[in-house]
This record gives sequence, structure tokens and C-alpha cells, in this order.
Amino acid sequence: MKMPKLNFKVLFDNDKFLWFLSFLFAFMLWFTVVNTIDTTADRSITNVPVSFDSSSESLEAMGLDVVLDEPIMVKVDMSGERSVVANVDRQDLLVQADLTGVTSAGEYTVHLSVTDRLGRDFDNLSTTPKEVTVRFDRTVKKTLSVTVDLSRLTYPDGYVIGDDYVNVQSVTISGPESDVSKVASCVVRPEKAGGITKTEVLTTDLILLDAEGNEVPSDYITMSSDTASVTVPLLKTKRLPITVDFLNVPEDFPLDELRYTLSKEDLLVAGPESSINSMTELSVGYIDFRDLDSGEYNFNLNLPAGFINLEGDESITVSIDTTGIISRTMSVSEIRLENVPDGYTVTPVTTAIRDVTVYGRSDIMETLTEEDLVAVVDLSDMDLSEGTSSAIANLSAPGKGLVWCSGTYRVQFSVQETD
Repeated sequence: MKMPKLNFKVLFDNDKFLWFLSFLFAFMLWFTVVNTIDTTADRSITNVPVSFDSSSESLEAMGLDVVLDEPIMVKVDMSGERSVVANVDRQDLLVQADLTGVTSAGEYTVHLSVTDRLGRDFDNLSTTPKEVTVRFDRTVKKTLSVTVDLSRLTYPDGYVIGDDYVNVQSVTISGPESDVSKVASCVVRPEKAGGITKTEVLTTDLILLDAEGNEVPSDYITMSSDTASVTVPLLKTKRLPITVDFLNVPEDFPLDELRYTLSKEDLLVAGPESSINSMTELSVGYIDFRDLDSGEYNFNLNLPAGFINLEGDESITVSIDTTGIISRTMSVSEIRLENVPDGYTVTPVTTAIRDVTVYGRSDIMETLTEEDLVAVVDLSDMDLSEGTSSAIANLSAPGKGLVWCSGTYRVQFSVQETD
């Protein structure tokens, strides 16, 4: 079977065939020109990082570092054999800064050079831009105490903020010397929209300030902590009357008749709401009747834990009013031993207590006799054993009113066990 003859006339009359033939001829012509006449090509690669590693030893010798907030990126332009240029990747290129002119801290314009890590040949290999301005400085450290500024917090009337606590006591900063040297302090300024209505823990950023209190930009400064949590106690205020209490009050003594004054009658304090709501007075301490004379007594204002004094007074003076009060030296011969435990016989050895200072209202003291005075030893809380022992006696003038004995007096007694 014979093959049909190819009819070129028909083919050349076909528009599609002519279009394909033209394209094929043009491609073959282009391929011939490219591979036999023009074998070079141009290309650009962007975002190639600039390296400063080649000069790190010289910088280290000068104690300098490159100050960058982010890597410097440049464009690399190249030309050369088409097959070589087409196969270059970004990681094949090394852009280096020439730091030979850097001699001290400051800002320098440095020249850039680029090389191919694989050592291939190019007709041109350069960067855009060809120079960059870079800052150099020494890296230093500084440690600062963290202070708390609560001036931006609001709270209800009748409340105050107590002693705050910040969980970061100090912060170490490091960075360029010219930046770090501007920093004089570190502060935390907690804020809360609408204010606080109870004790809260607020977390906020640490802020670096210069000597004038202006914020120092920290773009190039690193901090050991960026934030801190501040415990802010909210305390309720209350004005409390000040009182003093008495110990070893004599038997039948009319305490309401003892006149005394306090240097301050009341005090404005603040404390946790749950505690201060139940407080009706502020007791500053005790006056022992054994030490009571016609003098003055000073007490430190020691507040309960978590309370603060809002008026600054550190002490209170209690003054005994001695108007119409006189004193005498007397002896006490009536000695009583009370609450003797079962199984013991206790007998006084001391028969009289002499040189006792007795204070009282003048009209009572005029008729007071030694027979009116009694010394009582309470044995209920004592561990007794056979032999001679002693204890402090409570002296009083029962039924005589505003009379008391000042001083500490001991009574000796013998103890015997009974069957």
C-alpha cells in the first residue's frame, strides 16, 4: 500500500501551519543567537543581609559592638554567564562591611562588598546601596532598683493605698553605653481603668527614666525583666479613740476616779476593711499600778500588722493628774496567803513589809493607817515544794477608795506538805 504524497501546497495554504512554522523558526533563531552570540545575563537579588562577622575580632579589641535594631538588608546586582547567574541563591552571597575606619564609638558610613561563597566568576557583583551608615558603641550593664509610682491609680473616698509590694526588686539593663548612660532609674506605674475598689495585683511594663524623669527609649536596651507585678493594698480609714489599760489594779480601787490625760485623744488610721470594721478603740498599752506614781508614761504607737498611721504621731504620753494626790511611806504588817493548794501548809516568814510608798487622795491619806493596808500573795498559779520560797505581793487598802501602793514587794513563806 503506497503512502500518500505530502502536499506542501495544501500545507502552505493552511494558516495554522504557517503560524506554527513561524514560531518554530523564531525560537530556533533566538536559541541560536543566545547560545552563539549573547551568553551573558543580568540579575538582582533583594534582601541579602549585611554581615559584620569578618571584623568581629577588631571590634572586640576596641570593645565595640554594632548597634542594630534589625539586620541591614541590601540588593545584590550581578552579571555574568547566563548559566551561572541563573543558579545563584541568596544564601550563596556574602555581603560584608568594611570596618577599617572604625576606631571608636560613634556613627560611621561603611563600604559594602559582596562575594560568592562558591567562588564563581561574575562580570559584575555589587550591592545597592554601596554604603550604609552604622552605629558602633560599647555594650555595658547597669543594675537599678525598681520603684513604684501609684499616682495614676484612683480609689474611693475613705480609703488609702497601703505599702505596696513589687515582685521585681531590681532590674539589670544592658546595651550601648551612650544609651545606658542616660538611664537614671526604673519605675513601674500600674494603672486600672475605673480605679481599684479592693486590694489588687497589677502587672505592667517597667519604664526606664533619665535624671529629669523623662522616659528613655529602650530600642537598643535589653532588660532582665520587662514587666513587674505590684500588689496594691487598699485600706479603709477610721478615726479611733486612744485608750490605755492598767495592770495589777488594787482590790476595790475606783479606777474611774483616777484622773489622767493623753497627749492625743484619737488617731486616724487605715487598715484592712475586714479588720478595721470591728475595731472601736486603739489601746496603746498598759500601766502597771506597781509602777504608778505621779509621773508621765510614754507609749509607742504600735499598730496591728497591715495598719498604717495617717497622722504621723509615733508615741503617746499618758500624764497622771496628781492634783489632790499625796504620798506617804508606810509599813504593811497584814500579810495574807490565798489560794493555798490542797496538801500544803504555807506560813509567812515575812512579818512586815517596810518602806512602802503609798499614794492617795489627800483627805483619805490623812486618816489612813497601816492597819488599813494588806499584802496578798496569790498561790493558785505557783508550783509549790517544801522549803522556803517567795512571791510578789499585791498591796492595797480595801474599801478606802483612791489609794494605791507603788513599788514591787516580795513576801517570803515556808511550805510544808501535809498528809
